[in-house]
Formats: sequence, C-alpha cells, structure tokens
Amino acid sequence: MTLILALALGLTGCVGGELKLYDAFNKMQDITSLDTDMEMTFTFETEGFSEEEQMVLQQISAMLNNAKVKTHQRQVLNEEQTVVKAEMNTIMDFGGMTMDMGLWVDMDLTEDEQKNGRNNQDASNANELYFSRGSS
Repeated sequence: MTLILALALGLTGCVGGELKLYDAFNKMQDITSLDTDMEMTFTFETEGFSEEEQMVLQQISAMLNNAKVKTHQRQVLNEEQTVVKAEMNTIMDFGGMTMDMGLWVDMDLTEDEQKNGRNNQDASNANELYFSRGSS
C-alpha cells in the first residue's frame, strides 16, 4: 500500500491536495474487495536537442505518443487482510506493438507455516504468483 501511495503522490504532481489523497489511500486499507479499470496514455515532447538527437527522439515520440496501457484488476481479501486473491490483466500498445499480460496472486498468511493451494505439497511455493501471456 505504501508503494501505491508513493507512486500516486509522485505521478499526480499536485500541490495542496496531497493530504486528501493520503487520507483516501488510508481509507483504502479497510477495503476487502476491489475491481478497477485503468487506461493510461502518454505524451512525449522534446525541444532544444541537436538535429541528430531530435531525429532519434522523434522516433521515440511516435511510439510513446500513440501508446496506451489498459489494466483491469480484481482483488479480494478477508477481513483480517491475511488472505488475498488477486488478478490483473494488462494490455500495452506501443505504436501498434501490442503485449497482453496477466498476473494472478493467491496468498495465505494466516499461519506460521505457509499454505499452498495445491494440498500443501511444497511449503516453499505457498504464496503463489502466476504470470501469463495473452494471445495478442
């Protein structure tokens, strides 16, 4: 949660509203389920570079100015916030080059000995994290 707060404060670039944002993130600690959609676009502009550098930067600009990152996230926690299941699907499009990725997390921190979703076969893999690549 602290990482999310730091990123949000850093990315917002706002002045004076940080306390409201901080309070909102503190209230988020009481949330037990979450379903979010996010779409982020980029703007990349340059000036004052040499002609050679500007040509390279124009290529980067062409890719980033058309870039989109879409994320869908679902998360469920128990009341004690010791068991969490979460899924996140992300589609990144950089100038027509698309990457579709997924992430799934299943964590249980209720006992000293970690639990595994696979009948406790291997306690070293108790908190599971899965990545997948989409079909794009």
